[in-house]
Amino acid sequence: MEDQQIIPSSKNTPIEAAEGEIVESFYLSIPGDCLAMTNSGKEMVEPTPPGIPVLSEPEISNNLVALMKVRDGDGNLIGLASQLESFGEAEPTDEGPPAWDTYATLMIPGRGTLLLHHAAVMPDAARAVVGPIMAAKEDWQGKITFVTSVGPLANGRGRIAGGTGEFEGLTGSFAGIPSFTKFTAAGDMSLDPVELRLFKETGDG
Repeated sequence: MEDQQIIPSSKNTPIEAAEGEIVESFYLSIPGDCLAMTNSGKEMVEPTPPGIPVLSEPEISNNLVALMKVRDGDGNLIGLASQLESFGEAEPTDEGPPAWDTYATLMIPGRGTLLLHHAAVMPDAARAVVGPIMAAKEDWQGKITFVTSVGPLANGRGRIAGGTGEFEGLTGSFAGIPSFTKFTAAGDMSLDPVELRLFKETGDG
């Protein structure tokens, strides 16, 4: 991973390995690695490909479902990921904007399937930078990297829920670390990459 300034999460979620943890990262790019995505059809990010059914039913309209390519640190295509993001009521609280639950299944041929879950939110420090860029409605390119994970673990990390094959019985945690890289006047946005940084427990800590 290249050296870069990373804006911490609102819980200061640790993104470096502790004793007894092994780090492995998976990467994806939005929209570049997005094969299919749908939401209510009323969000800033439009469903893709064109014509895909939207989540119009009220009980599911505040969700996002996606199928994406997964890459390693060298950019090689190594698998697929399905993702469900559930935004809940999305009403701010005294502690700031609410977190949303994200459930991801990574399918890595030759290795197995990995299930992940975390609560995510854009930290205030990142929103303070990204917000004006989006509000200006002008083309922008750069790189703003931030940590979104704020739970459900007490330290703010997400959890490795389980897996199959090589990942069966795996325990540990992870952090979502996206990089906001482009926004256009038309509303197109890029996150490149989104890093899923796993902290696999070895039992030696």
